[in-house]
Amino acid sequence: TRPAGGHIDTFTQFDQKHINFALENVASGSSIDVIRLPAGAIVLNCGAHAVSYESTVTYQIDKVDSDGATTLMSATAHTGNGQNKAAGMVAANTTVNSSGGTLRVTIGAANATAGKITFWCSYGVLKELA
Repeated sequence: TRPAGGHIDTFTQFDQKHINFALENVASGSSIDVIRLPAGAIVLNCGAHAVSYESTVTYQIDKVDSDGATTLMSATAHTGNGQNKAAGMVAANTTVNSSGGTLRVTIGAANATAGKITFWCSYGVLKELA
């Protein structure tokens, strides 16, 4: 039997965006929004996979919504092609507010001008069913 008032269904979404920095240069200290996050999403983990890397460039990944930014993965650099850097399971303050939000990458240490990086995010979405 179902409890009175319906129940909540949960599904997990995996999104990714591939950035070729040779075509889309990003200056050190600049940010790019890579994945749109729906209202109410709970970020579970995220990371960056280097198809080809620039050893001098770092990537910081934040969850950003109208409440502000929460760092999910501190600035880190790849040291080889095919390498994956992940935040692991994210715990605190990862729910996106009702305005929706984005996964934002901030470039550090040097301008990103040559690497090919796939940024990815796994998040849960709750939906109340009647």
